[in-house]
Amino acid sequence: NSTSKINFGDNVKVSGHGFVSTPIVQGQSETYYYLTLNSVTVENMKIPFYKKRISTNDDYDTPTTSEGNIIIDSGTTLTFLPSDMYDDLTSALTESIKDKVIDDPTKNLKVCYESKKGGSDLDIPDVTLHFDGADLVLKPSNTFVPITTDVVCLAMAPSDGPGLAVLGNVAQMNFLVGYDTEQGKLSFKSTDCSEAAQL
Repeated sequence: NSTSKINFGDNVKVSGHGFVSTPIVQGQSETYYYLTLNSVTVENMKIPFYKKRISTNDDYDTPTTSEGNIIIDSGTTLTFLPSDMYDDLTSALTESIKDKVIDDPTKNLKVCYESKKGGSDLDIPDVTLHFDGADLVLKPSNTFVPITTDVVCLAMAPSDGPGLAVLGNVAQMNFLVGYDTEQGKLSFKSTDCSEAAQL
């Protein structure tokens, strides 16, 4: 029930202790801001970004990184990852979280747990997104969302297209996100946005 501000202009910068920045990459569409995601870490498991092989003769996907392989979108709720990366990520999370996976009552998401405290009663590890030059640490509130009063689900899903990924708005909660279009950089800083209305 809290609000925060969006600011424009030359004097608006994301800076100070704990801020990280990554290059904005020219993408196929001028509508989106493209970043480069190299890998994701859950505890000690590093999961590379997967891009589907183009040749239909290849049996397997290989970990590859291409520039501008993920867009950041405040209008998309979930974070979408290539299916192989998503599968590896969910395997790492379910191995780390000892509670039993249950079905999503809405039948939309795949990794859900019973929780009467919005996930705070579960031992959910941080998920670190490794962008070019920036490690973005997602807390459990950035990765799991309440679906009902007693169910939380992973706010991520596999993407349909090869190599397509989207960083959604749940993952961006409680971060200051700065778009420096002149320098071609996007910055993040962990912030309690309910307390940041004056920023």
